Amino acid sequence: MVVDIRPDPKHPRGGFAEITIEGATAASDPVGVAVYNSYQQKWLGPEGWQPNRAELPARGATQDGGALRLIVGPDIVNQLEEDTPVRIEVGGVGFDTYWPDDINAGPDEAVVGDIGGTGATPLAKKPMVVVAEPDPVPEDVMLDPSDGLEEEIAPDALEDDAGDYEDWEDEEEEEERRPRWRLLLILLALLAVAAIVANYLLFGMEDAAQPEEPAPAPAPETSRAAVADGCDVGALASMQSQGFTAMADKLRSCGSAVSPDGALGLVEQGAAANDADALNLFGALYDIGVTEKEIEGTIGLTFADDPARAADYYARAINAGSTQAQSRLQAVCRRLLLKTDTLSASAREDHCQ
Repeated sequence: MVVDIRPDPKHPRGGFAEITIEGATAASDPVGVAVYNSYQQKWLGPEGWQPNRAELPARGATQDGGALRLIVGPDIVNQLEEDTPVRIEVGGVGFDTYWPDDINAGPDEAVVGDIGGTGATPLAKKPMVVVAEPDPVPEDVMLDPSDGLEEEIAPDALEDDAGDYEDWEDEEEEEERRPRWRLLLILLALLAVAAIVANYLLFGMEDAAQPEEPAPAPAPETSRAAVADGCDVGALASMQSQGFTAMADKLRSCGSAVSPDGALGLVEQGAAANDADALNLFGALYDIGVTEKEIEGTIGLTFADDPARAADYYARAINAGSTQAQSRLQAVCRRLLLKTDTLSASAREDHCQ
């Protein structure tokens, strides 16, 4: 079966892919496409990845001779990352492959009903405020401004007012005779403030003129475990001259003191030198059937299961002189017999004969 997956030229912004399957025919309209993530072991559904098998409709399907050409949209393309191992089933025909790295995700499609439809709520009208004019006053009840002004003042009232005025004059004279102690308190307060300011100018400025000595910078912290045990990446890299095996044993003993990126760089350095143990270790990282406890579990350097790549590294390790890689390659070849994708078939042909 020949399968070709490429970007849809009609959608240069991405989000659409063209899948051509030789020997397949459209069994329904629209054509249902089932996508299985071999790494996550889940099917793609309308709401995302799920354990149960589901089909999503193709955006277009044409029969070109003996080949079926499908167009799939963002509901499928945007959920897949490059080099993801997938199985695609269409009309009872299925095939395993890796999702290409030249198909870009596109913008999410608009969902019908997101905009409008319910109608705008009318604005409430502001109430009209009516200012009522006062009722006119009848002429027969209007007041005369001169009413009450001609009232005579009783002589007793005048005498009472004169007595109050005399009392006020007595109080004013007594207030003038009181000591002006309030002014004295204010003067004393001003003198105290002046003394404080003078003291600051004489002594405080001298202290401020003398700069404080800067505190010594703290010494950089260094991992005691790394220094004592030689677990920093530089020290481990220098051990490559003694052979990758000695360095790898030290790396395993360092455990979590080494980061996954640091460990990967050390293994890549050994593989670049065509070291048999380094190539064998790379194959184990891609082989789900083999577990490197310290490297994968403690340090955290792990890869997704990829038997085709594992077989390639095991074959290179055998050519470099590894005997352990032979049994591991045989086990991977048995797994490749169950694979139908192009990469697995190529690896099986190159390394499992």
